[in-house]
Formats: sequence, C-alpha cells, structure tokens
Amino acid sequence: MTKEELVNKLNDIEWEDFEVKEASGGLPKSMWETVSAFANTAGGWIVLGVKESKTDFGSVYKIKGVDNPEKMEQEIITTLRSRTKFNAVISYRTSKHVIEGKTVLAFEIMVSPHKPVAIKSTGEVYVRSGSGDVLASDLEVDAIVRDAAFGSRSETEVVGSGFEDVNLESLASYRSYLRDFNRSLSYPNLNDEDFCKKINIVLGSGKLSYGSLLMFGKRDSILRVLPTFWVDYMEIPGESYSEAAQRYTYRMPEQENIWESFQLIMRRLRNFVDAPIAQLRGCAIY
Repeated sequence: MTKEELVNKLNDIEWEDFEVKEASGGLPKSMWETVSAFANTAGGWIVLGVKESKTDFGSVYKIKGVDNPEKMEQEIITTLRSRTKFNAVISYRTSKHVIEGKTVLAFEIMVSPHKPVAIKSTGEVYVRSGSGDVLASDLEVDAIVRDAAFGSRSETEVVGSGFEDVNLESLASYRSYLRDFNRSLSYPNLNDEDFCKKINIVLGSGKLSYGSLLMFGKRDSILRVLPTFWVDYMEIPGESYSEAAQRYTYRMPEQENIWESFQLIMRRLRNFVDAPIAQLRGCAIY
C-alpha cells in the first residue's frame, strides 16, 4: 500500500478490507482477531498508528503514529511467521509510512490456504462482517472447512468476464435486501459498478470470480463458463424420498443464478411448506 493509497483509504468511507488501530500502548489484543478474520475471509489491510472516532457522519481518522516502529514491526512479523499465535503461518506484506511526521505501519493479511485460522490460546475463529471482526459461529466454521476442502475456485477469476456479466435485476434485489437488513451495508451512495467493486463481486482486475458469477451473473454468462450449472429444488411429500407417494409436488424452474434461486426457495419455504425448516433437506447445486 502506497502512502497515497493509505491517505485515500483514510479519507474514504469504511472499507471491509481495511482496519485501523491506534496501538499507542503497544499491540492491541484485537490485532490478532483481525488477522484471523482477514485470513479466513477475503484478506485486507491492518494499519497501526491511526485512531478512529465514530461520528453520526461516519468515521474520522487521526494520525497518532506508533512508538518504536521497528520493534513493533519485527514483533508482528515474528508472530505471523511462527505458529505460536495461530494454527497456521500467516502470509502478509508490510509497508511503513511517515505521515504528518509520525510513523504508521501497514500489514496486508492474505487469505489463508489453511482455513480456518484460529487463535491457538482460545481456539477462536474470526471472520469479517461489514467493517468489523466477529466470532465465527459453528455453522460459519463448518462452511470455512468445506470451502477449504473443496479449494478456492470460487475466488478464482473468470477469464473474459466483467461487470457486463452481472445480472442487474439480481443486483438490485440484493441491494434492496441489504438495505432492509442494514442500510450501511448496501452503500447507497455507490452506483452499481462501484458497489460491485466495493464488495468484490467485481475483483480489482475488473473480472468476476467464479463465486460472484454464479451468485449474481447472467445465466448465459454462467453457462458459457459452466455448461452444467444447475440449482435444483423439489418439494416431496412424506418423511423420505423412497416412501413418498408422489415424486414431487413442486420443482423449481430454471433461475438466472444462485441469488434468484435462493430468493425463490425462501419464498416457497415461508409460504407453502408445512415442515419446520430444521427438517428440510434443502437443495443441490451442480
């Protein structure tokens, strides 16, 4: 991260891949929670020597600097390169900047190929949610393990893809969903393309990942890359498939992408299915 990029980050809205910490009294405990969260989610920058104050209009940042930056930098590097703090070695990049006469340290934490990354002393696993770190639930840890087991293809760039492959109706539906859940997460001041870049639907290269294409892509664009893509959902009466009197009473028609499939399935579960959700077997994605 260059000095100019750092200053631009500080002057911009909150970023999910960017966390500042004052560190005036030494390394804050939350430093390691953020490392775990970035390593388990999508990576990001931790900047030490900056104080963040929350206001009604967003965050205000003040450069405080760190004492003895060389010692602090070496302490962090030693911790990231060893297995004393985490259950896996953490990949990183580091940079140091002098702003307003004060030294600021910046560490880019890479996504770990050995997820879930846990803090060894507690076994706690953290993930990013919005612009903060949260303790992962058991379901989230299970999802991280599954993702690690099946590789990281969902994060791989799709050659020849771009914003034009995003289904704008699906994107509008998703942004509406976020506004209802938490308005700030929808970034209402951003246009569609900037929003997609902000939350990594569109990667820094301008391309889509396999995950974002499957989630929000146009069906023609998806089938061009993955001709066998198919999300299936059936409602089968009875306690088991083999004992059902009918093969199924409803089968979902083809949808544009995973988001559209999810929306339709949830509407069916809320409005037409009598069984508790805990008893449902769900859907298959091929």
